[in-house]
Amino acid sequence: MWYSNGKDTDIALWILLTTTALVAFAGAAAADGHAVAPVVFDGSATLEYNDITGLNSEATLNVTMQRALDNGLTASASVSVDLEANGGQALTAADYVLSLTSETSSLSYGDVDPVAAAAWSGVDGSTFGDFDEDSPFDAVLASSATFGATTASVSYGVDLTAQTFTGMQLGVTSTIAGASIALAYQDADHDGLDGDGLSEYEVGELLGVSVGTTLSGATVTLALLTDMDDTSFGVDVSYPVGAITVGGYYSVNSAADDAWGVRADYDNSNGLTAGVLFESDDSWEVTGGYAANAITLAASFDSDDVFAVDATYDMGNGLTVIAGGDTDDNSYAGVTYALGEGASAYLNYASAAEVDPDEDLDEGTTVGISFTF
Repeated sequence: MWYSNGKDTDIALWILLTTTALVAFAGAAAADGHAVAPVVFDGSATLEYNDITGLNSEATLNVTMQRALDNGLTASASVSVDLEANGGQALTAADYVLSLTSETSSLSYGDVDPVAAAAWSGVDGSTFGDFDEDSPFDAVLASSATFGATTASVSYGVDLTAQTFTGMQLGVTSTIAGASIALAYQDADHDGLDGDGLSEYEVGELLGVSVGTTLSGATVTLALLTDMDDTSFGVDVSYPVGAITVGGYYSVNSAADDAWGVRADYDNSNGLTAGVLFESDDSWEVTGGYAANAITLAASFDSDDVFAVDATYDMGNGLTVIAGGDTDDNSYAGVTYALGEGASAYLNYASAAEVDPDEDLDEGTTVGISFTF
């Protein structure tokens, strides 16, 4: 495996990133140029009042600058400028990305995601967490190239204070003889934290290889994960029987008990769905849903004795109503009225922040108006 242990390794990594992209770019050098808009603006603005936090106004301006070059490449730079008027906060810029792309390759720098998680296809029951999706560094430098059915990507975190590269990730996906193959790797310089500083991903080094294919109508996935000390090997199988798909997984873990689960999912293709899952730790969940015409309904009941329901109703006259809750005393309700041309007015209530799985609601009662441009 590749460890960063000094300036020479950092330089070698830089050469890898740039030459990987440039070799792929060279194949596109003869491609015809294509017209793109040189500068694109869009944004959003909201004004709302919440009975707990008070009056708040914020706006976001997104700017994308791009230019098609004569050799088939497109250079672009994008940035978001945020203004939160509540409390007199100053303008802040975020989400800056500078990129050079062709039809088969890209080289990107800035607020870019590390590449391993996007490439990985695993199996439930592993003792390892997911590949670290968030970078704790000032920026990420990433390169991607596609050759036939294979796409290879590499990324590195950039520490602008120390002027070093760290936090390497590698992702490779391919299709061979009808089988989907994925390889993902992250080095030891990963903290396993999400954007809020919570421990949500695997800490340190992790390597994964998975293969997925279809055999006699059954979808089969094999996955191996290792941190170079312990391993986890899992298999997942699902098979459709009319409107019902039955399946299960089994993972053999060297550093913990083996884990398994069985499931069945129903979909009548007319909006009605249902599912049941039982796992080796005695946890289980039963789900049901309906989505047709103007109504979306989802319900669940699990081994923690929590019953939850979420509903959406589009009244067809610009009004959309949402409501839901669970037996843990979480609840929400709201109504949105579309004013046209990307504008809407809304009124909602939530017993706690983000209790609705599809809406980013604030705790309390909120009334507001929003615009998109």
